Amino acid sequence: MICNFLKTNVIPFFLLCLLLYCELICEALPLPFQNLPATNKKATIVFNKDHTTNAQKNNVPASKLKDEIKKKLLKVSNTNPWSNAVNFSKNWGTQIDPRTGTFTAYVKVGSMISNLGHGPNINLQISYNSDSMVDADKLGVGWNWNLTYFNPITNQLSTSQGKTFNLSQHTDGTWRPRYHKLHDIQIDGSKDTFFTITYANGLREILDHDGFETTLEQQDGRSVHFDYVPGTHLLSTIRDDQGHKIILTWRYGFVTVTSFDANGKPVNIILKNLDGELRNITLPGKDKQTMLNIDMEYDGHLLDNIIYPTGLKKNVTYNCTDAMPVESPYGDQRYLCVVTKESTDLGAEQPEMVTHYGYSESNADEHNYLGFNSGLSTMPGSLTDVLFEAPAYYTYKTTQDNGLTTQIRTYNKYHL
Repeated sequence: MICNFLKTNVIPFFLLCLLLYCELICEALPLPFQNLPATNKKATIVFNKDHTTNAQKNNVPASKLKDEIKKKLLKVSNTNPWSNAVNFSKNWGTQIDPRTGTFTAYVKVGSMISNLGHGPNINLQISYNSDSMVDADKLGVGWNWNLTYFNPITNQLSTSQGKTFNLSQHTDGTWRPRYHKLHDIQIDGSKDTFFTITYANGLREILDHDGFETTLEQQDGRSVHFDYVPGTHLLSTIRDDQGHKIILTWRYGFVTVTSFDANGKPVNIILKNLDGELRNITLPGKDKQTMLNIDMEYDGHLLDNIIYPTGLKKNVTYNCTDAMPVESPYGDQRYLCVVTKESTDLGAEQPEMVTHYGYSESNADEHNYLGFNSGLSTMPGSLTDVLFEAPAYYTYKTTQDNGLTTQIRTYNKYHL
């Protein structure tokens, strides 16, 4: 009928083909779904790289294609393919904070779909911060798990969401973050026993008396637990209420993080520590047979070279002498180490990409994020944000120059 209509109305031939193609696709769609069993699970149909299904690739008629899709949907609805495999698509990254000159890096080392998909799901990663000279998690100086930790000596809380708060105890016995005005986090308990951290999304974290996270719990009661090697605070197991696990094995400078794929086979990532520094990370490739290596080099415990499996090389240069002055109460001049140059070598004889960063020297008055020349001094080890206490008119600037463009950023006392 359509063909007769098109012929009589002299519609171009290519439009005829397009309409016939659309009619074929509509016929192949698995509609209606009323005959399929009820399920709350999402049905997934796997397509090839050329956007065809296996049935289409093998020239299966459209009438049979509908049946094939139905079978796939029925198969999905009757199985539970819960996967605890590690997702390596976006596995690592680095960043330089233009405000502070801090170099950060992260590597994803494990994941777990918890409690039959009901959560809370776990994406375990290790993170590096050039401002940190601490090795609390025994991964290497500056490296730590993305788990919440409270330092009972400094009263500093580092959350799994990447934020850091300085806590102060009020007269009513409660602990509250200093300088944090949003009501999106609640802290209960005492550092002499344990803390409970509750977030606005309903997630709750329980810390032990040493400040290490032991439980992550949802509002519905489903939870994930963190176990440590007895007598230490070396993370050993992450487990949910159904018995799914991420296992960590510590042995002679090596840490093996074991996740499990959809078939229950182990997927291992190995962290190598030498002289208190994380030197190498070994990850499985896409086929889980090829091993990929990330190598790292340091200068005085400052991570300055990363060599990726593709051959890409990233180098950062630190200035610890005159780039970031700190107002000292003792009258002497002090400086923090900040990144002033970042170089990326892509390999294959491609030109190197270089970016330069500037801080106090970008300001005639040498203002910076530490409140230098504000008239307020910073005590060593103090958790006071000097800039928060500085006059309202205080501003500071930073520069970022990649050889083609120069960005000049101006921040107020709230770092905005």
